[in-house]
Amino acid sequence: MRSEASSRRWLAVPLAAAALAGLLTIDGGFTYDDPSAIEKNVVVNGRRPVTEAFTRDHWGNPVRQGATNYRPLSPIVWRAQWLAGDGSPLPFRIGSLVLHVLAVAALLWLARRLEIDDVPAIVGATLFALHPLRAEAVGAIVGQSDLLASAFGFAALAAALGRSPHKSGVAAAGLLGLACLAKESAFAIGLALIVMLAARRRDALLRAGPSAAVLGVVAIAQALIPRATGFAHPLDNLGYAAEGNDQLLLGFHVLGKSIGMAFVPVGLAPNHGYATVDLSLETLLPTAIVGVILFVIGSVLLALAIARRRGDAALAIGLLVAPAFMQSGLLVDIGTDLTERLLYPSAAAAAMVVAVALQRQVPRDAVRWAALATLGLAAVVGSWSAQRPWHDDAALWAYGVEAEPRSLRARNNAASHAFTAGAVDEGVWHHLVATHLRGRLPARVDPAPLDELSAMEPFERIVIGPRALTDAPCPLVHRFLQTAPAAGRQLALQLWREPYAACFASR
Repeated sequence: MRSEASSRRWLAVPLAAAALAGLLTIDGGFTYDDPSAIEKNVVVNGRRPVTEAFTRDHWGNPVRQGATNYRPLSPIVWRAQWLAGDGSPLPFRIGSLVLHVLAVAALLWLARRLEIDDVPAIVGATLFALHPLRAEAVGAIVGQSDLLASAFGFAALAAALGRSPHKSGVAAAGLLGLACLAKESAFAIGLALIVMLAARRRDALLRAGPSAAVLGVVAIAQALIPRATGFAHPLDNLGYAAEGNDQLLLGFHVLGKSIGMAFVPVGLAPNHGYATVDLSLETLLPTAIVGVILFVIGSVLLALAIARRRGDAALAIGLLVAPAFMQSGLLVDIGTDLTERLLYPSAAAAAMVVAVALQRQVPRDAVRWAALATLGLAAVVGSWSAQRPWHDDAALWAYGVEAEPRSLRARNNAASHAFTAGAVDEGVWHHLVATHLRGRLPARVDPAPLDELSAMEPFERIVIGPRALTDAPCPLVHRFLQTAPAAGRQLALQLWREPYAACFASR
């Protein structure tokens, strides 16, 4: 490999890789939650003063009426991008690119402060820039909250390691405060900061005290915010339907799957959760076992890192595990199932761990570079397939139902988009599947009938669907007709009147 001194000229490589990742969806529009959080947000579109970002939630609704979340910095940043393009999505897409580049730059700064050699630092930052798990954070405009929180969070970690303990502590606390104003999930980075400094022990109180105070204020403020009613629903997070052992099983399943995706980013999708995940042992136990093993191993390694004063190792474990643990439901309840953009810091930690491990454990340069080339190529391919669908809703939900055929949310969104676009037969199919999944909540859904139907012609699967999905088709037919839009009901009635005549005998 090149010397460390000459390798510094390659610092631009991870930044260029981050820009490349942003370019994958630079031509995209507003997708998924973007219209609600941005286009309809009265702070972002200028219908209300920007100062009201502090009295309204993430969606622009008054906090006093009940908030789903509180992230005032994000709408302020979105307002600036709205003004730059008069509501066009292009400035927002550019903004996501820039924020991803800044997060990678902050990670490089952190690596320098941790005294990681230049080569593994550059390699790790490049792998993070291209890591497929970052696809949702960069591809969804609402993911800018995660990009902001992580960029400020990584900068806070780096600032905490400055020369002056007092100044470093204050600077880190200020940056961490901004991160938490961007998104409350930055709390996980704050915990990792405290663990890192506790492991180093030197001046830990001066450096970590201000950040600990910020986390305390954030926790109290978030606890005092009135919450919107009806948000905590099993359709949003299956954890709300789980109790006792089921809740533990689901939590460790989420933990195992989240950490696993940080190292092996396969199975990425716009929506995880019910009914792809259910409360059966058959579904949860394999990954839950992995989650328990990883939790135990992580706890032991963290204890060893603290005992040996290895702040870098403690930080890597903290950044890797904390975001996954926070959304597992084992510590606090959150409104959604496994969300990939929350794992953006975990992807950074995993990428850096892999780079450092290759540098230290693989002595032969040729083998090391071959491994890195393979990982880089896999990341590029995975990035395209995972992020490109965030270009528009049609591509996103086509990808969503392909990646997670039993995802209730993906089916609902695919149906809604199809009906809006006039693809009634497609809308009827997705709505039928969604109706079936909802009726099964929270029981396991057999994937075999759905797989067989998906291979059929559109109208054929609609006709056969109720009978193939359940032994009692009439309740499914009735629920469908009660919830489908008019165009969907009309087509379904045309196709079902004869084969399901018994379902209409008393109607």
